[in-house]
Amino acid sequence: MEAVIHLQRLGMNEYESKCLAEVMTHDQRTALEISEAASVPYTKIYQVLDSLEKQGHIVASLERPKRYSSSGAEGVLQGILAKKTDELKRLRKISREAIKQINVQRQTA
Repeated sequence: MEAVIHLQRLGMNEYESKCLAEVMTHDQRTALEISEAASVPYTKIYQVLDSLEKQGHIVASLERPKRYSSSGAEGVLQGILAKKTDELKRLRKISREAIKQINVQRQTA
C-alpha cells in the first residue's frame, strides 16, 4: 500500500504506518481486525495502537472491545505536519543559539 510508504517517509515505523493506514481507510475497527488487515502481529497490536493514540493520530472508543478511529487522512496528516513544523522551528532555534555560542567563543579565542 503506497500510503504506508508515505507514512514511513514522515517518520513512522512499519507497524505504525500499516495500522494508521488501516484505521484511516476503515474506521471503527477492533484491534484484531486491524492486526489481521494490516499484517501486524497480534502480540504487537496494542503497543502500536497505544503509540498512535498517544501521538494523537487515532482515538479508541470506550466500548469493549475498543474500536479505533481517526480524523481521516487529511486531519491526521495535518497533525503530523504541524508536529514536524514545530520540531523544525525548535531545531532552528537551537541552531541559532549554537551559532551565537560558536561566534562568541571564536571572538574570545
